[in-house]
Amino acid sequence: MKEKIMENRIKAVRRQLKKKQINCLILTKPDNVTYTTGFSGDYSWAVITPRTVYLLTDSRYVEQAQNQCP
Repeated sequence: MKEKIMENRIKAVRRQLKKKQINCLILTKPDNVTYTTGFSGDYSWAVITPRTVYLLTDSRYVEQAQNQCP
């Protein structure tokens, strides 16, 4: 269920990227990263492109990121 919610949020971001002709969205605020990707760890950024979502985080959070953002 959670994966579907995150998928829908990312699709919504991608629709806006296309509509506004933007190449990517960079999320730097933890609340925005969590809302969009589901990752709740600290020290993270998310980069959303039309085809890929990149989660950038500290190496201490790799396992958590793998579990929360499959």
